[in-house]
Amino acid sequence: MTFDEMTQKLAAAAAAEPGNAKSLKLDMGDAGVIRIAGAVVDNQDIPSDCTVRVSKDDFEKIVQGDLDPTFAFMSGKLRVDGDIGVAMGLQAVVGRAFG
Repeated sequence: MTFDEMTQKLAAAAAAEPGNAKSLKLDMGDAGVIRIAGAVVDNQDIPSDCTVRVSKDDFEKIVQGDLDPTFAFMSGKLRVDGDIGVAMGLQAVVGRAFG
């Protein structure tokens, strides 16, 4: 899956659940950044309430069900900076986008 396809899928899922007022940045390193702020999804690398750092490959494994997000966090493949509650809210958007 391309980075643009990921952004589009997350945008469609976030539009279906625009109630979250906090912003989350999904930082995939060299692959790029996807920022979710309510129903707005873009690729701006600006400060957010929470930043989730994960490689594009590992993110793909997570959404495909090949990598458990908790294991990824505990093993350091996924890092969370900021409000972890915002990161927990990402599960619903990811589930809707890639489920």
